[in-house]
Amino acid sequence: MAETGYKIFKALIKPFQKLPLGFHYAMGSAFAWLAENVVRYRRDIIITNLSRSFPELKYKAITKLAHDYYNHMGEIFAEAMWFGGCEPGTSRLRDSHMCEARGMEELVRIYKANPHVILLNSHFGNFETLGGFLQYSYEIPPEELPFGEANICVVYKRLFSDFWDHFVRDNRSYPLKDFRHYVESKNVLRFALAHKNDPLVFIFDNDQHPYKNSTGRKIGSFMNQETEAMAGAVALAHRYGLGVMYICFDRLERGRYEMRLTPICDDGRQMSEEEMLERYYSLLEADIRKTPANYLWSHRRWK
Repeated sequence: MAETGYKIFKALIKPFQKLPLGFHYAMGSAFAWLAENVVRYRRDIIITNLSRSFPELKYKAITKLAHDYYNHMGEIFAEAMWFGGCEPGTSRLRDSHMCEARGMEELVRIYKANPHVILLNSHFGNFETLGGFLQYSYEIPPEELPFGEANICVVYKRLFSDFWDHFVRDNRSYPLKDFRHYVESKNVLRFALAHKNDPLVFIFDNDQHPYKNSTGRKIGSFMNQETEAMAGAVALAHRYGLGVMYICFDRLERGRYEMRLTPICDDGRQMSEEEMLERYYSLLEADIRKTPANYLWSHRRWK
């Protein structure tokens, strides 16, 4: 019955997702207004996170950042819905130039020299459209990359709701034809060992505050707050000598992002876990301070 209900929901929503991006932005703006002014979605958490992260700002500036963040939420909603309507095998996503990748040549270099490469991603920019990763490569056409969709492994934390977990996973990977590897974080070590002879690109969400029963490390101050970070990805890299890169999904303007790939290390055995995390969070903090509203402030990142 649950599977039948999900299929009906997907069938109803799919025509809506195929509408132009401008339509979705209009819906996203309405969503943002309701979230901010009617529902007041997690406003206390947002204000608290922003105030502690930017203690130098007055309350008026903090509320302006919160307003900008709600608008960003609306754009995430709009772009995610549109993204889920990009049919596999079509050029809709690529032709939009919604996001363009920089640093793919460095990823290619590290990939060729390693058994696996780890990309550390955060909830910065529109993380819901990261599934278009390969199609965002314009400097090197996707067909010329030494890896394809079958070589990508996304490491994720399962949502509490089976229905929404199914929907989010489907939506994030819908434009892909040959994507195979969605792995829960608790199973990633076993998966990596089972595929040690299959060169893979792992994408880890690596926000602060570890999941329950996951590996964590205290990293000192991040955004003016003492922080404990997820450390499973860097532990894997350090133990097996994997390459590590940082992903920045930077918003340039409405409908345009730049995905920057920055090397952290070519061989994880040459850096400690703490050094890799320090480098990652230094890069992330610099990007957050440049465009604060681009980060996911509505979750409890510090507990």
